[in-house]
Amino acid sequence: MSIQSEYKKQRTRITRLIRSYENKGIDVQYNIPKIPKRITQASVRRLSKITPNVIRKKSYVPEPDTGERVNLSKLLSKKGVTLKSVTSHISTVLNSTKSINQEPIKDTQPETLTYTQMIVYSFEKLINEFRPELQDIIKPWYESLKQYLSPEDLADFLEETANKGAWPSPEDSYNGDKIYKNIGDMMELLDISAAEKNHIMSGLDAQNDYMGELYEFEA
Repeated sequence: MSIQSEYKKQRTRITRLIRSYENKGIDVQYNIPKIPKRITQASVRRLSKITPNVIRKKSYVPEPDTGERVNLSKLLSKKGVTLKSVTSHISTVLNSTKSINQEPIKDTQPETLTYTQMIVYSFEKLINEFRPELQDIIKPWYESLKQYLSPEDLADFLEETANKGAWPSPEDSYNGDKIYKNIGDMMELLDISAAEKNHIMSGLDAQNDYMGELYEFEA
């Protein structure tokens, strides 16, 4: 297995663990290290040391008796407290909250989002900052991209491209050529077949004649 594959395997392990905690109602404040420009064996070792307990030290839950927000690792160090009992309590609290008749929240605030949703939210917020003409081009491409990737894979892809500086910049909202180039750079990092990449890019080709010439991916 190559170093890059080992690194990706470790990173996937960590993101899945964080998502599993978040899905159980745990507030995870752990930030995964950014992807380095050059991946080495040391990079892999660094990720391998990120154990569940490391993440728990940066995670928070409501204390069962008081409801006070406490550190998960410290709570689990108490006698008789297990992860199962903690998540069971969270589930009970969430279910009782849902039963209360209240107006639905229309606009989800960034701080309420999960790890996966936060990355996607950030990119979609960026797109919405572009001028309307560019949004009309970028949004169909983005929707086509989402058809090929699961929400988790989409988040991983957006995180990787952000760390490598491939995202379009709000400062370029009037520079269509620059944004097209950013999208092409992002697509280069996408781990799907050349045919699938070309199909996704076809939405941009229809809006800009030379896009097909600049970004035609070969198998």
